[in-house]
Amino acid sequence: MSVANRVSSATKNYLFPKLVDTVVTGSKINQLFLKGSKPWAGAQMEFPVKTSLNINNGAFIGMGNLSTAATDNTTKMVFNAKFNYQSVVLPKTDISLNQNENQVADLMERQIASDAVDFALTLATQLYGDGLAQGGAVITGLGAAIDDGTSVATYGGLSRATVPSINATVTASAGTLTLAKMYTLADTIQQDDQEVSKILTTKAVRSLYEQLLTPNIRYNGGSSLAIGAQSLMFRSAKVMADSACTTGAMFFINEDSFQFYTIKKYEGGRPIKYSAETLDGEPDSAGPEGLGFFENDWKEPVNQQALIMQIVHGGNLVCKNPRFNGRLTGINTI
Repeated sequence: MSVANRVSSATKNYLFPKLVDTVVTGSKINQLFLKGSKPWAGAQMEFPVKTSLNINNGAFIGMGNLSTAATDNTTKMVFNAKFNYQSVVLPKTDISLNQNENQVADLMERQIASDAVDFALTLATQLYGDGLAQGGAVITGLGAAIDDGTSVATYGGLSRATVPSINATVTASAGTLTLAKMYTLADTIQQDDQEVSKILTTKAVRSLYEQLLTPNIRYNGGSSLAIGAQSLMFRSAKVMADSACTTGAMFFINEDSFQFYTIKKYEGGRPIKYSAETLDGEPDSAGPEGLGFFENDWKEPVNQQALIMQIVHGGNLVCKNPRFNGRLTGINTI
């Protein structure tokens, strides 16, 4: 309904002071890896790995000759830092119109917060990726770490064909999720106390798993019926639904084998000043706090009346031992 002229000409409209976010989704993977990041060190980060057993051993009798051959069974995985940016751009005319006594929200502060949340979602998508996009400039994500050489032939600079011990286990589900497939994958990658601690998947696949656990529903009367679980487990691993996760995939993750390393100092940058008070409706896991973001000073282009800043993030995801991890792919039914 329209407002009468006599009302609109005598009454101000109310403007909600926060930007309501109707787009951004949550990102559990950011909370899992970026929030617990460690400082990046050196130009590159290197991890020595053992590639085969030393078989110079055996039984002997008396003064029999023993093998004294040296075994060279180590090499190094090498990882590079990956840098990403998010541009924040505002016309100076818009800023000027916002900076007066009728301001409801600080436009510059709100734009930084909104764009930072968008940037965090971009990084979440990269964390699920194979690190090959944009000429390999993006984060080397789970798609590369949890692979058997079929999609990503090298990891950490090593050929998976030459060093098969850095292969993860990838199982095509042929469309169907079953408990038997999950048990088989978990058993394959478990080595003593090195076992799966988290399972990341989509909301659709998580719901399929929940259906496997609740095949029969019985109603015995009463005024209400409750079904569904807020938290699902598989053995000791929490099954987590993430909107950024690869469609149809279940990532079986051994957290001890993963670490995200973040650049802790960026030239000309400072830790981002993020104000959640300017936004409304974004999921709790979408915020950029503690993710290692830096903001630069606002800059003015030579030939435009505008202000521009970049939010920058540097670092990479490292899996020291991919063999303790696995992935189910192509899930769409039970």
